[in-house]
Amino acid sequence: MSDHHDLDATSADQKRVLLQVLGLNVGLSALLLAGGLLADSSGLLANALDNGSDALTYAISYLAVTRTAIWKARAARITAVMLLVLAVGV
Repeated sequence: MSDHHDLDATSADQKRVLLQVLGLNVGLSALLLAGGLLADSSGLLANALDNGSDALTYAISYLAVTRTAIWKARAARITAVMLLVLAVGV
């Protein structure tokens, strides 16, 4: 049998990756927003909004990584509500 501990990431590893992905999403969202405004493109603006919501989800996840299970469940609920709001808005 294989050892499953090799696949387990530490909280520090998870926070590092989430911070990197958060930075990438914020940067991409800003570029898409600027491009959408300059090109008067609703498609780029919608994509910027999507990346912005992803960034917010990663920020919430970043805060939840080292917290208790209750905090993680609340963070998951918040992100689910955000997705529903965006889906209804579209």
